[in-house]
Amino acid sequence: MTTIYFVRHAQPERGADSPYTDATYPLTAKGMADRNLVTAFLQDKNIDVVLSSPFKRAVDTVGQFAEQKGLQIEIIDDFRERAITDKWLPIEDFKVFARRQWDDVDYKLPQGESFVEVYDRNLAALENVLEKYHGKNIVVGAHGMALSTLLRHFDAGYGYDEHMYMPMPYVAKLVFDQLGVCYAGMKVDLFDPHKKSNGKWRVTTAELGELKAYRYTVIFARYQDKWLYCRHKLRDVFETPGGSIEPSETPLDGAKRELMEETGAAKFDIFPAFDYAVYTDLGFANGQVFFANITDLGVLSNEYEMAEVCSFDTIPGRLRFPQILPVLYAKMEQWMMDNKAVIYEQEARERYGNDAIDRSNVKVRGMTQQQQVAAVALSDELNVALKAAFELGDPTSTLAQKACELHKQWLCVYWDTYSSEAHMGVAQMYVDDPRFTAYYDKIAVGCAAFLRDAVTVYCGMGMSE
Repeated sequence: MTTIYFVRHAQPERGADSPYTDATYPLTAKGMADRNLVTAFLQDKNIDVVLSSPFKRAVDTVGQFAEQKGLQIEIIDDFRERAITDKWLPIEDFKVFARRQWDDVDYKLPQGESFVEVYDRNLAALENVLEKYHGKNIVVGAHGMALSTLLRHFDAGYGYDEHMYMPMPYVAKLVFDQLGVCYAGMKVDLFDPHKKSNGKWRVTTAELGELKAYRYTVIFARYQDKWLYCRHKLRDVFETPGGSIEPSETPLDGAKRELMEETGAAKFDIFPAFDYAVYTDLGFANGQVFFANITDLGVLSNEYEMAEVCSFDTIPGRLRFPQILPVLYAKMEQWMMDNKAVIYEQEARERYGNDAIDRSNVKVRGMTQQQQVAAVALSDELNVALKAAFELGDPTSTLAQKACELHKQWLCVYWDTYSSEAHMGVAQMYVDDPRFTAYYDKIAVGCAAFLRDAVTVYCGMGMSE
């Protein structure tokens, strides 16, 4: 893990009549005093390296800390501030210029730089630092616009307004994994370091593995056809199992640990589902979301932080992270619809054995497109016949037995061998497992039990061989 603290400089002494250049503006008396905030903030961060833009105001802002720690400041020229133009801009003209640069990233004045040019050189400098100082804690003396281009890179929602209200000095902490992928950031107002978020959170989801590096896990866990949510000992609201990934853990390792600690789960299947990121005014972080099906729920240990685990049909009303979890829950429901085969395969392996499932998978993967279309048509025909038979109400009827024959044909699309015992076992599972019951009961309430009874007759009459 590599952690970089970008420090925007304190207040500089500049103006239309200033004798200094952009590179030589010193700090004002206030700026010199405010850099004490920077020094105090960095004291316990175990800093290994101090880097800086060559501009004096940036060097002086981190210089006090570097001197106290006996660290030499290394100058990185590409971390310098944006060049605006070859003349002084009055404040109102500057605001118009700055706004336009955020709207048009290629716009620039004579002798100046565009947003994208500043971004390109700062990102290149950052990538070099990550390669050279891998695994270190680093301070970089930086500037408002130069830093903002990097924050925009890691948070697409970061924009002009946030940039313009960035105080001086200011700290942006970015955390990178061993491959140099940023998975978390924190923005620190040194004048109000304990400031609470404004509540305007943005949650995005992404395909599994797309974000590449992660800070948190979230686990949506099912037990006996209910969602499990936890309540912390110090809170009266519910949350999903999950939490921070330890430095030595993979996301899957972290998810398994959190699930066992926070629910008491003793036996379960767990599946990585998708990635997510949360962006707030105070920072951002990546995470990975998991689905877990718990088959053995043990006793919740008092050693950990959760007071109780409760079952819900849907997302609870009293919810921790109400800006985040509803978005992830909606995505999880869609993921479950799209990944039924993934969820059920593990259970099928436990029920029927690896060899049978492997043979079935080979058969399915070998299906032509025409065979796949025929399988869908067969499923539709089965459902129509089953509904008609159910409406008659007699599982021994000719129509019900026709539905069973269609069901057998549908099973044989996926099975490499057939037996009456397996057919009856599947039909019984439709009644025992609420997930399958819900599927067939969408045809008609009670349809799963009706199919089970019809299959029992079908197999018992010897019509299935």
